[in-house]
Amino acid sequence: IVVYMLDPEPCLFAVACAVGFANMAYGGKGVDTPITIVGIDHDVRDYDGSQSGFDATKLRDLRRRDFPPPPPSTRYSKSSGSVSASASASASASAGRGAGVGSTRFLAALAEIVPRVEGPGAPHSGASIPGVRRRPRCLLGASLSGLTALQAMCVLPGLFSHFIVASPSIPLYPHTSALVKAAMQSGVIKSADPHLFFIAGELERPNGIPKATQELAEYLRENGVEAEGCELVVGEDHGSVKPSVISRGFAWLLAQDAELAGGFQKGV
Repeated sequence: IVVYMLDPEPCLFAVACAVGFANMAYGGKGVDTPITIVGIDHDVRDYDGSQSGFDATKLRDLRRRDFPPPPPSTRYSKSSGSVSASASASASASAGRGAGVGSTRFLAALAEIVPRVEGPGAPHSGASIPGVRRRPRCLLGASLSGLTALQAMCVLPGLFSHFIVASPSIPLYPHTSALVKAAMQSGVIKSADPHLFFIAGELERPNGIPKATQELAEYLRENGVEAEGCELVVGEDHGSVKPSVISRGFAWLLAQDAELAGGFQKGV
């Protein structure tokens, strides 16, 4: 299994590595499902990152620029298997102005990262290769980067088979739901057969995220997409829920991998 983590802050990335290591059998033998974890972050120089800290304002501005969906007036377009924005949106992204104006470039970069990590011949996760069973390739996003995960499902169909979406900031950017619904109506999502796990903190109810996430999950299920959740973690808020995102999300992912293994052995 390969898990690509968006916005891999130290806490989230450390917990992911710990959970991945805990999945290994004692003595390093009998590892049924090794997990490779790939962190995808902004260049630390762009937000003055160092061992002594970072500029929180610069990092927040980068996340707001690159993670939410672009403004509704911006169109996604595909070229040579990647994603690009319209000329006007690209110019705005270069200038760093506005929420979501850099998301199309970020998605294009994401599409280029997978073959760099897994090799130039890395197939889409949904590809059928004789004699090779499908293994999950998962994209994990939390908060604003949870919106990026949802966009990737719509704009890069088939590149990732599984998505762990934690506390996506849908109330701040409600056109995210419209993007998902448009991709569903066009048949893009259904043909890629994605599997999603939604999770949020119980104490997030005042910010509207659990309700909006649950509504989106229900919409996907009603339209034949495998979407679990939104699972609410008791006693956790938007920040403290992140360790549970990893432990519960990885447990779901390993169960998904076991189901795929069973189907492969049965010749499905």
